[in-house]
Amino acid sequence: MSSLITQDESAAELCKILKEPHFQAHERLEDVKLEAVQSNNVELVSEILSDMSSLITQDESAAELCKILKEPHFQSLLEAHDKVASKSYEAPPTSTNSTSMTSSSLMSADTVRMISIQKKAGEPLGVTFRVEDGDLVIARVMHGSMIDRQGMLHAGDVIREVNGREVGKDPMALQHMLRDCNGSITLKILPSYRDTPPPAQVSTPLIHSKPNTQVILSPPILTQAHERLEDVKLEAVQSNNVELVSEILSDMSSLITQDESAAELCKILKEPHFQSLLEAHDKVASKSYEAPPTSTNSTSMTSSSLMSADTVRMISIQKKAGEPLGVTFRVEDGDLVIARVMHGSMIDRQGMLHAGDVIREVNGREVGKDPMALQHMLRDCNGSITLKILPSYRDTPPPAQVYLKPHFTYNPDTDNLIPCKEAGLAFSKGDILHIVNKEDPNWWQACNINGGRTGLIPSQFLEEKRKAFVRRDLDGSGILCGTLTGKKKKKKMMYLTAKNAEFDRHELQIYEEVAKMPPFQRKTLVLIGAQGVGRRSLKNRLIVLNPLRYGTTVPFTSRHPRDEEKDGQSYCFASREEMETDIKASRYLEHGEYDGNLYGTKIDSIHEVVHTGRTCILDINPQALKVLKTSEFMPFVVFIAAPELETLRAMHKAVVDAGITTKLLTETDLKKTVDESARIKRAYNHYFDLTIVNDNLDKAFEKLQAAVEQLATQPQWVPVNWVY
Repeated sequence: MSSLITQDESAAELCKILKEPHFQAHERLEDVKLEAVQSNNVELVSEILSDMSSLITQDESAAELCKILKEPHFQSLLEAHDKVASKSYEAPPTSTNSTSMTSSSLMSADTVRMISIQKKAGEPLGVTFRVEDGDLVIARVMHGSMIDRQGMLHAGDVIREVNGREVGKDPMALQHMLRDCNGSITLKILPSYRDTPPPAQVSTPLIHSKPNTQVILSPPILTQAHERLEDVKLEAVQSNNVELVSEILSDMSSLITQDESAAELCKILKEPHFQSLLEAHDKVASKSYEAPPTSTNSTSMTSSSLMSADTVRMISIQKKAGEPLGVTFRVEDGDLVIARVMHGSMIDRQGMLHAGDVIREVNGREVGKDPMALQHMLRDCNGSITLKILPSYRDTPPPAQVYLKPHFTYNPDTDNLIPCKEAGLAFSKGDILHIVNKEDPNWWQACNINGGRTGLIPSQFLEEKRKAFVRRDLDGSGILCGTLTGKKKKKKMMYLTAKNAEFDRHELQIYEEVAKMPPFQRKTLVLIGAQGVGRRSLKNRLIVLNPLRYGTTVPFTSRHPRDEEKDGQSYCFASREEMETDIKASRYLEHGEYDGNLYGTKIDSIHEVVHTGRTCILDINPQALKVLKTSEFMPFVVFIAAPELETLRAMHKAVVDAGITTKLLTETDLKKTVDESARIKRAYNHYFDLTIVNDNLDKAFEKLQAAVEQLATQPQWVPVNWVY
C-alpha cells in the first residue's frame, strides 16, 4: 500500500493505524507469556527522576514526564505492580475443560458458562429445580449443602448440559441424572446475575504513605491495592492535623493575593466540613483500639469501616416482566426513600435493598421526587436493573437464631406440594427444629437440633392454608359443644370466664417458637384428663410422698359448710355475692355451678403455693390451659389418657373387688370416659408436654414422677415468650 499513501487519504489513514504500537502489540501479546519484567519499578522510577532533575528547567517534555511520574496515583500503581510481581502464582491444573473455560472467561456476561463441581458417591447436591420459560432453573440452594459450600451455583441459574448431555425439561430427570454422577461434574449454565455494574471509583487517603495524599483507584488498581493494604497495619500518620492545617494557612496567608491556586486551597482548608473531618480524624487517631477477634466476616467488616457513611453504591437487581417489586416509597428531605419492603416479595428475596435506602438513579436516569413516577419507571423495567442508592446501613445484622417446636408430624414422601421430595426434612411432633432460612414464603429450610442435614419444611403460612381445608372433628356429644342430656336439676359444667370453647376447637397450631433454658423447677404441674381416669389419685400420691416439694390449691364454694367441715381444709367457704364479684374481676382460673352452688379455683391460691417454694399441682378443665400457658405459671402439662375400653373395664373391676371403691360404673360410663379422653386429646394436644396412658396406676405414677424430677436436672425447651 506504500504507493497509494500519497494518492489516497483513506489508504494513508489505514497505514497509520496499522503501524500504531498498540495495534502491533496486540498480536505480540497473544504469543507471549504475560509476566512481570521486574518487580522494582518504584526504585527504577526514583533513579529516573534523579537523573532527569537537571533537565527539568531546560526541557518542557522532561518537566512534564517528571510531573507524571511523581503523580500519587502513578506511584500507587507502581507499588501495587511491584507487590504483585514479587509473588509467585502457579498456573491452574490443565483439564479437559480448560479451552471452554478460557473462552467463557473472554465471553460477555450474558453468555453460557462452563463450571465444574465435585461430588462424592451418594452425596445429595442440595438443590431443587423448576421449569421457567422452557428452561430448567435452580429454584433454591439448601443452606450448608455441597453446592452451597462450593459456591459455584446460585438460585436462578439455568442448567443447559450435564457432562455434555442436554438436560431436557424434566426436573425429576435432572435430579436423577445428577444423583447418579460421581467425581467431577461439568455443567453448562446461564448465570442468573449477568450484568455486574462497574464498580464506582473510590477516593481514599493513603494512610500508610505520605500525609494528605489522595489517589483515585480505578478497578484494576483497587484490586491490587487491596492486597497491599492486607499486609500493612493501618494506623494514623499523626493526630495533630488541625494544628498542622492552621500552620499551613498561616504560611500561605501572604500568597492568597498573588496566586489563585493558593487562594483556592486556603478556601478549601477553611471549609467547615473539612475542619470537622480533621477534628474527627484527630479524635480517633489519639485513641488506642484493640483489634477485633478474627472471624469469617472480618473482610467485610474492615471494608465497611473504611468506607464513608455517605458512600453511594451501585447495585443490580433482576426483575421479570410484570413481576411486582414489593416496595413502597416516601419523600424524605427531598429524596425518594424506601418506606417498606414487602415480606416474601422479589426485593425481599434478593436482599439487595432495605427500608430506609435512598434511591438516586435507575439505569442511569435521575428518579426525581415523585414516588408514583418511580413506581411506574420500575414497573416498566425488565431483566437487569442498575440502581444508584445511598444505603441506610452498611452491615446487615446476622439473622436471629430461631427454634421451633412443631405440633404435627411431617413426612415429605407423602407431601404432594413439596417441590422436591428428596430435599424435604421429616420430623415428628415435639421435635426441636433450627430454622436457617425463611426467605421462601412457602418452604423454610431447617435442621433437627439432634443432627442431620438441612431440608425443606412447610412454612407456617403454607401449613395453615393446608390445614384450613381439613374439617376439624365436630362431635355432637360432651360439654365442649354445650349439649347436655339428662336431668337439668343437677347441672355440673366447668367453663372459663369470658372464654368460648368453640374457638378452642378451631385453633390451628402449627409451630411454636421455643428457647433453651437451663434446668429449673416449674411453678405448676397440670394434670389433664377425662373424669375417672385417675388424675386425683396421681396428684395425691405426689403430695403425700413429697409434701415439701408439691402442694395444691383448696377450691372455693358458695355452699354452706357441713357439720364436720372446717374452712380451708377441703373447701374455702365464701358467700355467693363474694364469689360472683371475684368472678367478674377475673380472679378465678375456672368456676362452675353444681346443684345451685358455685365452685371454683382462685388464681391467688396458686400463687400462695408457688411462693412457698413448692410446685402447685392442678387437675383442671383443659379450657384453662390457654390462661395457664404463660410465664406467670410456667406449667408442665401432662395428659393422663384413658386406656382401651377392655383394660379400663378390668381395672375398674379390680378396684371394686379389692374394696377400694364402692362406686359402680356402668358400661356407658366407661365408654364415655374413653370417648371424652380421645376428644380432649384431639382438641388440646398442642398444649401437652407429656402423655401417659393410665393402664396401670403404679407404672403411670413412676413415669410421672421420673418426668417431673428430670426437669430439675436437664435443660428444657420452653416457649420463647417465657424468656423474652
